[in-house]
Amino acid sequence: MKTFSLFQAVQEYLKFLHDWETEVNESDLRLTPETHSGLLVSLKNVQGLAKYLTDDLGYEYLMTRRVNQDILEVITKKLSLINFGGTCKKEN
Repeated sequence: MKTFSLFQAVQEYLKFLHDWETEVNESDLRLTPETHSGLLVSLKNVQGLAKYLTDDLGYEYLMTRRVNQDILEVITKKLSLINFGGTCKKEN
């Protein structure tokens, strides 16, 4: 794998997160299980994306600021409107 600072930074943060969770154990500083799981999933996905883009596609860097799920939510909403006949009921 190419030397890639984002990949290494994520790896170091994953280690920090693991060590921190181990140290705080049951204190008030502990993350909720959902937050902890969400962070792990997001960080591992960024790490995998960075590895794929640099190793397989030859990118030199990844602008993580540009990576978000907003566009996926827009596409999903449009697809659901198509699948349900173009109608969307409002909740009261």
